[in-house]
Amino acid sequence: MTESKLGIGAVLFIKEFKFENGNIKDKLFVVLGAREGKDYLCAAATSKQWKMGATTGCHHNPRTYFYILGDGKNFFEQNTWILLSYKKIFKTGWLLNEKFQGRATIIGNLNQNITGQIRNCLKASKDISALELDLL
Repeated sequence: MTESKLGIGAVLFIKEFKFENGNIKDKLFVVLGAREGKDYLCAAATSKQWKMGATTGCHHNPRTYFYILGDGKNFFEQNTWILLSYKKIFKTGWLLNEKFQGRATIIGNLNQNITGQIRNCLKASKDISALELDLL
């Protein structure tokens, strides 16, 4: 097994992540953008289908997401939706501090092929800002 590293394709487990609405819960994120000297562009991942289709690949209607079949071939053991309409830009210092404090853990890495497909899905969406595009 190869060592998981913080970079594009890393799957992060963030303990007690605080959402904008004040809710706090453990959350998975996938790193989609990580350029040297810049921050990390991450998208939330969920195993809850909530109003999304279950056809593998990229989807843009009504929100942008990428569906991964939970067969373990692409890291995830459960069916997983990468929520490309719910992205966060994590500051490098914050993320490294959370990792040091044990609140952020790299639990694995997606393979380059699936990571590239997810990134291309995001690039083709209307849910991307100029800053986010720069981080890709």
